[in-house]
Parts: sequence; C-alpha cells; structure tokens
Amino acid sequence: MLKRFSYIFMIFLLLFTIGCTVSLPNDVIVEENEITSSEFDVVEGENYYDVEEVAEYIHVYKELPPNYITKSEANKIGWSVKDNDGLVIGGDKFGNREGILPDKEGRQYYEADISAGYTTHRGPLRLVYSNDGLIYYTEDHYENYLQLY
Repeated sequence: MLKRFSYIFMIFLLLFTIGCTVSLPNDVIVEENEITSSEFDVVEGENYYDVEEVAEYIHVYKELPPNYITKSEANKIGWSVKDNDGLVIGGDKFGNREGILPDKEGRQYYEADISAGYTTHRGPLRLVYSNDGLIYYTEDHYENYLQLY
C-alpha cells in the first residue's frame, strides 16, 4: 500500500510541477548569468572585440570601447564588414519591440555587434545594453538572451 501511495504521490507531484511552470512566448530564453566581479582587465580607451571584455567595458565605463561606430558613422565613412579594419558596429538604439527584455520608465536599450560573428555580413552575435546598467548577450540575433549584468 505504501509503495502504491508513493507512486501516486510522485505522479501527482510531477503533474503539479509541470502545470505550474511559466513559459515565455515563442520559446524565448532569457537566462541570468550575472558577472559579479571584474573578471576581465579592461582599460579605458583600448579596443575590445570579445563578448566578455566588451560587456565588462560597458559595465565599468558606461560606454562602448572606441573601436565601435554607429551605423550612421559607418555609412559616412563608407565602412563595411569586409573592410575588416578593426571597427565594429554599435551604439544604435535597440527598440525591444518584442518586449522580451524588461521594460522600465526611462530605460533605453542599445545594441552592439560582437565582431567574432562577422564574416561577409554583420552576423547574429550582439550585446544589448541599457542606459541603467543591464547587459544581455544574444548569439541568435535577438531570439534568446543571456543576462551578463
């Protein structure tokens, strides 16, 4: 009898757990992976390309490294990914139109490419960061996000 009761209880617990889970629309994943201390030594005014270092630079200095230019600046100088001269696109406003990232009065998001994703085009790797300190990484062009800060 105890064995049967334990079996029924486990089935009930499993069904209850499945029924109480929260799912995001379109299987969107927003994971938290906050970096709690300075794991990288970033120096103000230096160029950075790696996701962790660029995120740390934004976190510490509240701006992108100097090797980042906006899409508008790139157009003015005729730059393209194929030039591969060390410049990276970043600093343009990100609309969060899908509403996946947390919204707050006065919060503005910006996007920055991660040049490791560059081939003959800009690729899918991006940081999305806010004016109030949130920093997310997406490696699938805004489908899923990993919170870094």
